[in-house]
Amino acid sequence: MEQNLQGGIRWLIPVLMTIWVMAMIVFRGSAITLLRQLAPDKELPQANAVLVFVFGLVGAIGLLLDMLLKSIGASITFILGAITLVMGAYILRLSHPTHTLGPSIINHSVSDSPISKLLLILIFLIGLGAGLEVNLLLSIFPKVLQSQLPNIKLEFIASGILWVSAIASVPLAQLTVKLGANQTMLLGLGTIAALMKLTLSNYNNMLAIGLILAFGIAFCLVFIGMIPL
Repeated sequence: MEQNLQGGIRWLIPVLMTIWVMAMIVFRGSAITLLRQLAPDKELPQANAVLVFVFGLVGAIGLLLDMLLKSIGASITFILGAITLVMGAYILRLSHPTHTLGPSIINHSVSDSPISKLLLILIFLIGLGAGLEVNLLLSIFPKVLQSQLPNIKLEFIASGILWVSAIASVPLAQLTVKLGANQTMLLGLGTIAALMKLTLSNYNNMLAIGLILAFGIAFCLVFIGMIPL
């Protein structure tokens, strides 16, 4: 059972939360780097598809997980999450990637091909646009679709989008290899934007179900192409 913290320790919590967020950022960057070493460029979409599958699956069963996590308490959930992340990173590190770039190759690439400020700005804008679309997709548009499908709960609509993205991750990884990361990202982001416009003007229940399926596929395309890009 959770208890309210008293005294000076209450002011320590925001500091610990800030440190936790910083650690998560460092962990995410390291995990992506290890993924890049474990899979060569041509196989990176397939490797990233596994992450998309897990993300979509966990998000889709969020209702069940939410009840489970609430029953065991926030503190235990936090500790279990931290332990799981550390164990996952450790197991990934023990995999001994066979495609690791040697120091000479890394130094050569860095010295000959420095990342320009223009490229960094472009990466930032792509991330900003993708993040904006994905947040709109998962926070606002399920409400719009729920108004078109009043018999379906809001949570099930968002879960349905994530379920479709998880199921479509493996076959769409092959499409990403054929099209390339650039085209895949453009296709995914453009499709989401077009579907959003169509959703706002839709009044057909059957079309709303098709929009949920299409949103899931487009969502999957964005996330599969993001890391390879």
